[in-house]
Amino acid sequence: MKHIDFLSMRKLTGYRLSLFCFLFLLFPFSFSHANDYSLSTNSMVVIPAGSFKMGDNYGIDGFAIPVREIETDSFYMDKTEVSIESVVKVFQWALDKGFITNHSYKITLSSGNSPVLVILSNWPSFFSVSNGIFYSSANFDMPASWISWYGALAYCAFRTEMENEKGGKFKPCVNLQNWTCDFSGTGYRLPTEAEWEKAARGGLEGHHFPWMSKGNNFNDHIDGSKANYIDSGDPFDNSPSPCGYYQKNFAPLNRVNLYGLKDMAGNLWEWCWDWFDGYSYTTLSSNGITLNPCGPISSPWDSKVMRGGSWFTIPQHLRCAYRSYMEPDIAAPFTGFRTVRNFSTPRKFVEQPHGSQLKENQQAMVENDWLNADGLA
Repeated sequence: MKHIDFLSMRKLTGYRLSLFCFLFLLFPFSFSHANDYSLSTNSMVVIPAGSFKMGDNYGIDGFAIPVREIETDSFYMDKTEVSIESVVKVFQWALDKGFITNHSYKITLSSGNSPVLVILSNWPSFFSVSNGIFYSSANFDMPASWISWYGALAYCAFRTEMENEKGGKFKPCVNLQNWTCDFSGTGYRLPTEAEWEKAARGGLEGHHFPWMSKGNNFNDHIDGSKANYIDSGDPFDNSPSPCGYYQKNFAPLNRVNLYGLKDMAGNLWEWCWDWFDGYSYTTLSSNGITLNPCGPISSPWDSKVMRGGSWFTIPQHLRCAYRSYMEPDIAAPFTGFRTVRNFSTPRKFVEQPHGSQLKENQQAMVENDWLNADGLA
């Protein structure tokens, strides 16, 4: 699929784009190679095993009903979205190994007919490759965007192998030859949609957001001091904010995810493992607990799940239950990811049947649904 210019699609105005570039170029960063692939090993928290209610208690999102009881095994999850610094170091390692190839405006795998992994030179991540150096001129504390679902999986595979090279003993999860995941592995992978929602809720049941937020009107529970979304008036309004900015600078209990996770609402959409089916919840058990669901085997929308909303979406999309989607070979300035690892030996992960068959006349809706939902298409 050809790369789509999302900045044009989303009709960003010239003054906003100029402002974006100005803000990020205020703090230029470069990466000195010197084979420094070191990353923090204290950047994940444990999400405990157990059950939770998955879905929209308020029925606002038609794709997130009916509410079902889900159980997951325990797992580690990144405290924040993956940063520009982490992507630079992991993809530098992959470049040095010859695993990836630079095509001037994009990065792909060096072998096979590879989809796009990373788009280069675009705001806000400004990834570039020159003279064998993978770098970014943006603030390294910012979350990494312009990474496709395939790029997020590649990051997981590369980081697993990179850490094994330094003495780690991880069993890889991701297979880059066929883009599959071995959920029995101990390496890095993307969260399933169920794991993501459980983590976002932080043990709270029936709340709109990752903080205390019960009640019919979700707008009563969110403002620019709690999350980064479009026209919120926050200090980074209409652009990404540094990883963990909100829970780092705003400490009151009602703004902190009880699992210690940051930016689970807003900043960047986050890729999940699952293929998207708008009606997949109807296939989950209605009178029991479903263990470790990992989505259907394919998508009538030809898309992967995205969760959490972004700096360029409305408050409704930041709700824990809200489901969105995008084709896996697309990269955008408002989409990133975070990774997980198994904490204990997991029980079986279960694929779901399709909840519906997409009608032929719905194709136009499929292509534009998530853009129209923003009211910006």
